[in-house]
Amino acid sequence: MSDISAGTKPKKDSTDLLLWLGGLVIAGVGASWLVVTQPWSSGPASVTTVSRVPQRTSTSSQPAVEQVSEPESVLEDSIRVARLAFEAGMLLEPEEYSAWSLYGQVLEDEPGHAAARQGLGSVADVLVERGASALEQGRLEDVRSVVDRILGTLPEHGDAQRLATDLDAALSIAAEAEAAAVAEAAAAAEAVAAEDAMDRLLDLRASFETAIADNHLLTPAQESAKHYVELMTTMNPDDESTLEARQLLFDSLVERATVAIGSQDVQAAQIWIEEADTLDVDAARVSAVNAALTAHLIEMESLKRMPASSLETIELVAAEYPMRAATRGIEGWVDIEFVVTLDGATRDVIVTEASHDSYFQREAVDAVEAWRFEPRVFMGQSIEQHAYTRVRFALQ
Repeated sequence: MSDISAGTKPKKDSTDLLLWLGGLVIAGVGASWLVVTQPWSSGPASVTTVSRVPQRTSTSSQPAVEQVSEPESVLEDSIRVARLAFEAGMLLEPEEYSAWSLYGQVLEDEPGHAAARQGLGSVADVLVERGASALEQGRLEDVRSVVDRILGTLPEHGDAQRLATDLDAALSIAAEAEAAAVAEAAAAAEAVAAEDAMDRLLDLRASFETAIADNHLLTPAQESAKHYVELMTTMNPDDESTLEARQLLFDSLVERATVAIGSQDVQAAQIWIEEADTLDVDAARVSAVNAALTAHLIEMESLKRMPASSLETIELVAAEYPMRAATRGIEGWVDIEFVVTLDGATRDVIVTEASHDSYFQREAVDAVEAWRFEPRVFMGQSIEQHAYTRVRFALQ
């Protein structure tokens, strides 16, 4: 990230001088090639380089600063970032930084990469769990998307194969239910006309209670608690039995939304909340659980570890090259994690990994503590943001 030039060079004889100038020419050509080709540009990690350019001046010369991005290993950085994305819940979104995409890219570049395949399997396990929840809610297209994604890359994934089997069964049941819906509607109309309305309402209430006991809130469509509440509401919306059923279904949906929020299944939580809202039972309670979901989304976003290069910077202070390392010709790097606060300052600056235990760490931390960023805005609110970078110290 920053370069420092310091130190006094002894005078060379003519032969040494020619060798020195030749080395500078070769280094210049190599640096030009790096600037033009930018081989590091595909790596997701944020890399900061500190360089020291030797000068034939006194030891009191001032440091020259230059920033260069140069990932040490694209595959290793991709695996590290993919692991961070997985821990932050960034399974599929955003696409560029998702765990699935990053692990998949590593496997494309190196099909036999064990860590990438294991990481992709872990992502697939979580997606299968969410696919099971989607299947329970009747979101069959979402389940198909999960199954196709996993089996397209990991055809041997057993849980995904079983989810595919369950999906096929659900599709068959849905097709049969749809075919029977018209007949059931006609039969229901005839039955309502032929029997006492109150007896019919009581029968529907009994079917509703069975569906609730079996935890069939939304599916199967024609045997769900939601279906029976709709029929009861159509027959007699003001009947005490109907009102009680609506309240019980509402409570169950809100409870499921709360559980989904806690398990970070945002899509499922949103659907449970939407279904509860359609019952028009308790608007204040719906607002409260919606607020809890929003707060959780903001917290999740804040905890995502983003590369510092993706944030909008106000001031980046260059790290000082430690003189004791420079005089010994020692190079290195320091991986840093930190939090960008609501006013753009940094806090909780910590070293997560470093090339040396006794060099560079203090200088890297001091530099990052002085950095300033534009605060991130998410869902219309300024939020704190976890971030990471690598500060590199290199001699030239």
